[in-house]
Amino acid sequence: MLQEVKIIFEPKTFVDIILAALVCDVEISGLAKVEKSGSQYVIYDEPIIFKQACCISRTTFDETAYMLWQEKMVIDGTHEEIQKARLWWHSHVWAPVGFSDRDENTLDLMGQDFDWWLALVVNKRYQAYMELREYKPRILSGVIIQEYEFTQNISRGDLKKLLEERRGRMELIVKEKVNVLDPVADDDD
Repeated sequence: MLQEVKIIFEPKTFVDIILAALVCDVEISGLAKVEKSGSQYVIYDEPIIFKQACCISRTTFDETAYMLWQEKMVIDGTHEEIQKARLWWHSHVWAPVGFSDRDENTLDLMGQDFDWWLALVVNKRYQAYMELREYKPRILSGVIIQEYEFTQNISRGDLKKLLEERRGRMELIVKEKVNVLDPVADDDD
């Protein structure tokens, strides 16, 4: 019998991912660290946001930025961090949450070297869609995550306060990391 998957967010991690979607005018993506214990997945620490070129209709997972980050982790002696970054998250701005064909291709690419990934899509409407993807020993259909909780008891009011406290920081990160592309000039679909 399959165990129920349990997703637990550190509140600041959850808030930062939501804020990235809220403060960015285009799609944005990143990674987050996950600690897995049985069927429990705890998402924690600062989200990892690479430099990226994005437009209103897409964000592309930058393999070069990811490899450079991995190289830095190895050089710094923190290579174990690579294995922990197992949540790929991105926004769909105002569009519905769910995986596009491009997202499916990205997840297939990511699954080549790992046995599982969590994937999350959020938007400016505070909507979220998450799946657990298992790749090894064999590829399984994604498990849709319909509920998640936090590492500590936190009220809606406390979440709103955390959103307000961290907004300026996330605005600076987005300004530094996101290069906004003209969707017409960059239409490669």
